[in-house]
This record gives sequence, C-alpha cells and structure tokens, in this order.
Amino acid sequence: MDDFVYSKKADAYKKVKYTLTDRSGRKLDKKDYKITGWTAVSSRPKPGTCVEVTFEAKDRKEKGTGAYEGLIYGSFRVIEDIHSFSRAKVKIAEKTYEGHPVTLEAKDFTVSIKQQDAALTPVYGEDFEIVSYQNNNKAGTAKVTLRGTGSYGGLKTVSFKIRKSD
Repeated sequence: MDDFVYSKKADAYKKVKYTLTDRSGRKLDKKDYKITGWTAVSSRPKPGTCVEVTFEAKDRKEKGTGAYEGLIYGSFRVIEDIHSFSRAKVKIAEKTYEGHPVTLEAKDFTVSIKQQDAALTPVYGEDFEIVSYQNNNKAGTAKVTLRGTGSYGGLKTVSFKIRKSD
C-alpha cells in the first residue's frame, strides 16, 4: 500500500492506492476480495497516523471467484504533502557495468522536494530507502524505486544510466 497524503476531506484516506497479489504474484481483481475494516482513529487521520486495512476474500455467494479464502492485512501512513516522496526531484549519477548488478549508494543521489520558499533535501538511508531495481544487470537504462521513510512517505521510480565498462 502506498502512503496517503493528508486531506481535510472526511474518509478521503479510503481512496489510498493498493494492489493485492496472490502467492504466485497474480494481481487480484476487486471481485476476489472486499474491504472489511479500517483502523483509522477518525474520518480525517492526521499526518503521522498509521491506518490498517483488513481485506477478506469473497466467496461465490458474493459473486467472487471463490478461488481465495481468509484475510489479508495491510497498512499505510498518512503523510504531509511537503513530505511526499512522489514530489521529489531525483537525479542519479551515471554508473558503470562491471559484470554484476549495479547498486546505488548515498553519493549517487541528488534529491530535492520544492517548497514555497526553499527546498527539502532528503538523505538516502535516513529519509528514503531503495525498494527495488529493474534492469540493473547490464549496460543501458535501469530503474530504481525509492520509498520515503521517517517523516517522508510515498514512492518514486527513477531511471538512471549504466554505461559499458572500458
């Protein structure tokens, strides 16, 4: 589940983005499950709040596929818009392929999130983390997905170049 940017609208948090998959990685359709519970303390949870969601498999009587059973639990954080990592401008230094998957370090990132009169500069390892890489095992264009941590939240996928070694 993605983190949710705070809204003053009642129950707006119930529009959080999420994807459910089964153990084989197949994405579940909404006909396979229903949401049976939210643990928000109010209809307008404040930034910093963690909201838990309960999903329950639908049976055939509920027009579900009947292929699944049981409960799944998920959670997300409510964050302030200025700390939404999806708003970040991220630059990544070009890397060189040397026969093994390319990974990134703190020195490879330049990150900023613009505000009205200044810019925040989140730090790798403190304010965001790497969730996954794509195509980082050869020269070309790779992608990295980053997630805000601490007071930051949200996801951002960024491309970076990998050049052939000399």
